[in-house]
Amino acid sequence: MQKKWLILCTAVLALSVCTGCGDWVARMKKNWELAASMESTGSMESTGSMESSGSMESSGSMESSGSMEYTEPESETDSEAQLPAETETRTETISDDPAEKGTLSQEELAGFESFLNDVANNGFLCCTYEDVRQADLNEIFYNGAGLEQQPLTDGLRQAYEAQAGEISTDTIRLTTAQIDGFLREKTGYGFSEFQPPSWWTYLEEYDIWMTQHGDTNMMSVVCDSGVRTTDGMVVLSCHIPGYGDGSGGFSLTVTLRETESGYRFVKNEADTGTLLEEGKNKAAQIPGQSDASFDPACISGFSTSADTSAVSDFQTWGDFGSITEEALYGTWYCPADGADTETVLLLSGTGARVYYPLLDLYGDQFYSWEVEDRSASGLCPVLKIYFQGTDSGPLAYYIAGLTPEYFWCNSQQCIFYRQ
Repeated sequence: MQKKWLILCTAVLALSVCTGCGDWVARMKKNWELAASMESTGSMESTGSMESSGSMESSGSMESSGSMEYTEPESETDSEAQLPAETETRTETISDDPAEKGTLSQEELAGFESFLNDVANNGFLCCTYEDVRQADLNEIFYNGAGLEQQPLTDGLRQAYEAQAGEISTDTIRLTTAQIDGFLREKTGYGFSEFQPPSWWTYLEEYDIWMTQHGDTNMMSVVCDSGVRTTDGMVVLSCHIPGYGDGSGGFSLTVTLRETESGYRFVKNEADTGTLLEEGKNKAAQIPGQSDASFDPACISGFSTSADTSAVSDFQTWGDFGSITEEALYGTWYCPADGADTETVLLLSGTGARVYYPLLDLYGDQFYSWEVEDRSASGLCPVLKIYFQGTDSGPLAYYIAGLTPEYFWCNSQQCIFYRQ
């Protein structure tokens, strides 16, 4: 009987120990599964509190701080439990520094390249600016920016021709509301925060801005590399095909800001050493000098007798290769036309002086200037005069051809006579 009692007690004790082992094994298994889950997904579930820069689900509270701390529910024997050492080391490398950058993949670059070559966006690349509000609206809307054109009614045609002369080529017709809405979408700023497009005619009766031209300023752009910053910016290094790989030709650095609805333009900068930048720097710091002088009275002696009948329809194109800065040195005169005022350009290696009262320019200051060669894109050259400084939109003339006696601009329908 005593032996049977001893056997019974031993069995009960063994059963008790095994039951305890079972609970311990279950708890360890649960802990292993939790650790494996944290290791593979970086996410945790707990009734305690967490701090993490990753993605977590919890019934406790969360704070994003770039590090993680995991706390078990408080007990009498243990109030805090740290993550395994290898998990702490991994999460400590996460940074919230807004300057930290991530390189764009080839697939992402292809997407941005398509974005920049879209007619709605390409105009933002045809002028340079450090603040998008300095961008040249003449260039941005040159091809209509993909916006629906207002109908060219007889009344609208008559109103335009009364101010700007006969329509002889294609026209672009946009309302103030269209321009304002487009700029807010693409830049975050309204129309009133930009300089109005100087080549356009505003028809107040219709609240329509209108211009005409027969060419395009579209440029094919290639995105070579790019980075995405943690403060929501995308910085793209691009070049224009035909100028090599961008190392010694025409290259651009385009900065976009990511928004909930897409991307907005912030900057478009010509890299140092490019053709555009070299042209700007020829008379780099001259703006503001006032040692020049121009007497408007001399205009009465200017000649406009050259025979321009061959180009008077503004459909003729000359030799783009002959249109260089050196070839344009001299004094050029464009008579008043319609509502516009007469214009005089005095171009030299020192700088450009401009007599254009409509813009309060009276020929008494030197400005940096250049001729931008766009022949690689099949486009005519552009004479750009940076009367507001090299970081703002220039006074620009799209030169269709040049002779020893005059040059002409088809899109702007004007002729400048050499004096």
